[in-house]
Amino acid sequence: MTTTLANPILSSGGLDSSSEASVNSTSPFQDSTHRKNWIFSKDQLIEIRNKSLEKVKEQILQLQEKYTEKLSANDLLSPEEESLIVLKYSEMLLEISTQLKYPLHVKATALTYLKRFYLKHSIMEYDIVFMMLTCIFLATKTEEKFVALAQFLENVNAITSGAGTLTSQFIFKNELILLQGLDFNLMVYHPYRSLYAYAHDLHDMYGNDADTLYEGAQQKITDLIKSTDAIFLYIPPVIALASLYIVNADVAKNFISKKFPTQEAQLLRQVEEIKTIYLSSTLEKSKIKSAEKKLKKIRKILKPQLEELEERYLTQIAEEQRVKREDKYRKRDLQQQLEQKQFL
Repeated sequence: MTTTLANPILSSGGLDSSSEASVNSTSPFQDSTHRKNWIFSKDQLIEIRNKSLEKVKEQILQLQEKYTEKLSANDLLSPEEESLIVLKYSEMLLEISTQLKYPLHVKATALTYLKRFYLKHSIMEYDIVFMMLTCIFLATKTEEKFVALAQFLENVNAITSGAGTLTSQFIFKNELILLQGLDFNLMVYHPYRSLYAYAHDLHDMYGNDADTLYEGAQQKITDLIKSTDAIFLYIPPVIALASLYIVNADVAKNFISKKFPTQEAQLLRQVEEIKTIYLSSTLEKSKIKSAEKKLKKIRKILKPQLEELEERYLTQIAEEQRVKREDKYRKRDLQQQLEQKQFL
């Protein structure tokens, strides 16, 4: 489901309004749900994350009033703690996908689904282990590498410590929650395709050295998707350029200067921003252990409340789908009536 984007000028994601005149409005990415719904400013991203977490905390504190064992607001996870745990399971997702021998675009799509879901939901609400595995399964379908559910379960349970733990019931339930959490926006445009589009020019400019540059940049793209918020802040072609910049800044500067001279200053600023984000992303094991300890306590104490929240959400999803179906049928019936009147 990925699409090649060879030129950052053709997408407006990270470009300012002065570049809008050069944007090709018919570009698939420009009109995609990825561009419209999943690219934010830094302030918007912080606001979305904080609002989502505050809403969950409020729901949990309200629900636990009927139970004797309770948590205070300080016992719940902070945005930073949530991000650390999501990062840990992002790494685990890549490890499992590699063991299952899924191609790069399936891994990247699954990873993007996981990060999109937990941008607007909390790991205190939904078990990240089961959601992580559901993201992998959904990505195999959307990226046309589908395996039967029974086979997927067998493969996953064979390589994880809890053999037989993952069942079809968990996948079915979590897939519905995941789809709703993604607003059914399943299309993902990956920076790998943009990097691939640059490969020919890189080879012309740097000969055999281009292969090493390409492989290094490809790995950096995976690291950026996994460890940073770059996919929410910048369009895929700019992330591809940034991956090259992280590998070799001189090569990237030369490439940008030759290929995108009118956007050079702006692109250099953006790739430097992304490099700074990348270098500041670290997986601090001590902090993760502390956050996971809190999460374990939260999920143990709040198990009844979380189950109630989940049932509410599933009921809400079912109701929304019922309303959509009724609206669809109503529009169809109205269209049929109009067509019949035309022949009277």
